[in-house]
Amino acid sequence: MNTTKPYKRTQRVSSTLKKIISNVIEFELNDERLKNVTITDVELSKDLKYAKIYFSSQLSTLSKEELLLLINKSSSFISKKTFEKIQMRVVPVLKFVYDKSIENGLKIEDILRQIKNE
Repeated sequence: MNTTKPYKRTQRVSSTLKKIISNVIEFELNDERLKNVTITDVELSKDLKYAKIYFSSQLSTLSKEELLLLINKSSSFISKKTFEKIQMRVVPVLKFVYDKSIENGLKIEDILRQIKNE
């Protein structure tokens, strides 16, 4: 029995969802304030019923909280458009989460630069 198959499937579906959601936000969403949002990762539950969508936006003038509020207001539209483009029996519930990893990486880079310059 091949035990790695479910992992590969969730990974494949996550990757596909990431591309589709990115395109929906960039090309189909009419809110200009969300055009700079980047989908950084998609984590799917093993049963494919839930998806955490990680996003960031380095170019936005809005706060993380404002971005999260806006993207959650648009989530039903994003979900509808996404699942028009993907064939799945189960439509996962999308939950958007602000991804702090890029921000944290930039802070670490700054600290290392400061240490090097001392």
